[in-house]
Amino acid sequence: MPLTFAHPALILPFTSISARFVSVTGLIVGSMVPDFEYFIRLKIESNVSHALTGLLWFDMPVGVLVCLGFHVFARRSLLRNLPAIIQQRVPQANEQWLKYFAKHWPIVLLSLMIGASSHLVWDAFTHRHGFGVIAFPILADSSNIFGQTIPVFKLLQHSSTVIGAICIFIFVVRAPKVSPVDKGYPSLRYWLSVAAFVVILLAIKLVSSGRTSIGDLIATATAGLCLGLLLVPIGQQIFSHETLTETI
Repeated sequence: MPLTFAHPALILPFTSISARFVSVTGLIVGSMVPDFEYFIRLKIESNVSHALTGLLWFDMPVGVLVCLGFHVFARRSLLRNLPAIIQQRVPQANEQWLKYFAKHWPIVLLSLMIGASSHLVWDAFTHRHGFGVIAFPILADSSNIFGQTIPVFKLLQHSSTVIGAICIFIFVVRAPKVSPVDKGYPSLRYWLSVAAFVVILLAIKLVSSGRTSIGDLIATATAGLCLGLLLVPIGQQIFSHETLTETI
């Protein structure tokens, strides 16, 4: 699969549309949410989320939960523990996201649908059984790369991941600086705590499954990352009475 965190590259053009019509949160989360079935299963197996029917009864509801979890619990801690180059380029608003969602939920759902659809289209040309590969059989042909026989769709998968990551990086560094940097961060303790969830989940996966594929390990590590980003701020709130809810 193209790396999950490269998928938002495809929705970058939509971010220039007025906020009256799209939710950037919905677009970004939607572009990644089909892969969350991998993270739930801790392996590269998707029976629902990458199907058209899955758009409605997996991608949309899970996408809403991810949006809420991010803004209510994870956002504040994550953003202030990111490098200054990112902190400065994330806009702040006056309205809490829960209130925003209650008022603009149709926009969020539409944005989730656009993002998830972009994910399925991308995967369609980079997966063996995708409709793009079926429609263009040349994508199923193989090439010899350094003595390894690799299908064209697999080459497209890895190259598009790199290109997508580069596009996201360029988009971020070229974005205007709109927010102050939270001094005293990033916090080593925060990232070590998040990393602990990754290590624990990987250990559980290895012990319970024995030998496993690299793809399954990546899915498990990403699940641990998401879990850490969600639960570490909750732990911080419990021990420091810090407010979690963040503005959009």
